[in-house]
Amino acid sequence: MVEALRQHKSLSRTQARKTAMDLMQRVHIDNPDQRYQAYPHQLSGGMRQRISIAMALAHHPDIIIADEPTTALDVTVQAQVLEQLNELRQSEDTALLLITHDFAVVSQVCDRVIVMYAGKIVESGDTRQVIKYPSHPYTHMLMQCIPLLGKPQKDITPIPGIPPKIDSPEPGCAFAPRCFKAKDHCTQQKPELTEVETGRLVRCFFPLEQWP
Repeated sequence: MVEALRQHKSLSRTQARKTAMDLMQRVHIDNPDQRYQAYPHQLSGGMRQRISIAMALAHHPDIIIADEPTTALDVTVQAQVLEQLNELRQSEDTALLLITHDFAVVSQVCDRVIVMYAGKIVESGDTRQVIKYPSHPYTHMLMQCIPLLGKPQKDITPIPGIPPKIDSPEPGCAFAPRCFKAKDHCTQQKPELTEVETGRLVRCFFPLEQWP
């Protein structure tokens, strides 16, 4: 953190150290002077994640790209990190691009969501609308894979088949071999990303229509 601050802001070592301490306090790290002297293996997973957030904030970016920021963290620490990211994006007026496979994380943090399959966007829109009323069959099937709290009897339905080979794409829709709505047309032509309602884009010939 100090190295980056000195390189980009021409600060002295003392100034950079003080700035680093301030950043550590902003992400709620106790005893920053002590933590400053620690090696990474002497910090918990949550602390290391907060240090990463502090490093990202050091130069007041317009956007932060967070790739799986809560992986390998327990539920309590995960909640703390997400709260931290949410708080900082609002206080710093910084955009946050969150890359994750966890829809629970998406629902807590994101205003809008983009669902991707085989390297392409298959659906995008307001997070609550996409999660509650998925339009693309892939998004719908992802929702069926998520266990619901308080409903232990709910069946978890896995998505059949295997993902396609990216280096040798099929002529039609990449999801067609695994899709319950696929027809012959889907295996021959690639669907375009189409606006199905204001702010809602779907790449599918036969999108689900179950909006309120």
